[in-house]
Amino acid sequence: MSPTSGKAALNLALSQVATGDWQAARQTLATQAAIIPALDRGLALSLAGDTAGGIALLTEVARSPETSVKVRQNLALSFALAGRWQEARVVAAADMAPGDVDARLEQWALFAQPAAASDQVASLLGVRAAADSGQPVALALNPARVAPGVPAQAMASADPVEAVDAGRVEVASVPAAGFSKVTFGPRQEVVQALPAMMLRPAGGRSSSQRRPRRRLPIR
Repeated sequence: MSPTSGKAALNLALSQVATGDWQAARQTLATQAAIIPALDRGLALSLAGDTAGGIALLTEVARSPETSVKVRQNLALSFALAGRWQEARVVAAADMAPGDVDARLEQWALFAQPAAASDQVASLLGVRAAADSGQPVALALNPARVAPGVPAQAMASADPVEAVDAGRVEVASVPAAGFSKVTFGPRQEVVQALPAMMLRPAGGRSSSQRRPRRRLPIR
């Protein structure tokens, strides 16, 4: 978003160092060399495994009118990362009291042997490395916001999807094309009369089941 920001480019390279991707970090430093200050780029190169390149760059700046305490301390630390402890002591002593040099070298000895790739960058920034799921998770949990000039329907959030049991899938009925919607009238009960022959008097037989009386012949 800000391609001319040397600070952003440097932080990107340091982030790549912290994740152990030294090759990507060196590539970033080479690509963004024009906008990253030399005193920061030199130490970043040393942290990314290119101690020779970092020392060469910082030595050049230390001998120029742009030298400073920070430049010399970065150079001394680069010597320490390269295992050149005598030169690290000489450069560090230029801006420190003799009694403080040994304590600083002991700190750098621990710094040069980190337990994790992120330890060195975290130590430089004065922070503690911690597991972080990242901003995308937080963004995904936020409600969708419509940006100015963007149609609302383009930013509409989808309804949550519920899992469907494969054994209970219901298929929605779709009306056939060309037929209008059918409207049913109110329900009415229809009573159909039974034939008389099916009727049965209470406690007796039906008329259809009575036996005919025998007539006696007349003499």
